Amino acid sequence: MSAISVILVIFTASDTYASQPDLGAIQHRFVEMGVGVERHHINSEEQWRAFWARFAMSDPPNIDFRNNDILVVLGGTQGSGGYSIHIKDVDSRPHRTVVRLLVCHPPKDSTEVTEVTSPYDVVLAPKLATPIDWITIEGCNQ
Repeated sequence: MSAISVILVIFTASDTYASQPDLGAIQHRFVEMGVGVERHHINSEEQWRAFWARFAMSDPPNIDFRNNDILVVLGGTQGSGGYSIHIKDVDSRPHRTVVRLLVCHPPKDSTEVTEVTSPYDVVLAPKLATPIDWITIEGCNQ
């Protein structure tokens, strides 16, 4: 039996891409999050609709995929608070795109709140034309 948690998700655009269309139009949605870590490069309406259907209860917002892509990272289900995952930056290079993920864990000596959480981040990026290398950076102080 797999564990599924229902959480309230707020999608927002990263400040890195402030000149792009505002993802603030994506309002609060209840979604079901699975237990595994996932990374997604969504570059078409078809992929967007398939992704959205897995996690949301409404039609997806309109995205201009001629000029934009969506990058999503799901941190998987965690058994306590204090976890987070962020798309730190996106560096488009001639032969590849580097996406750096910042993964944060609660300090070992901290008092943990017992709750099921599913950290995630979503970024609207200018159209990406090269393969993506996802690089994970562990720790919030980097």
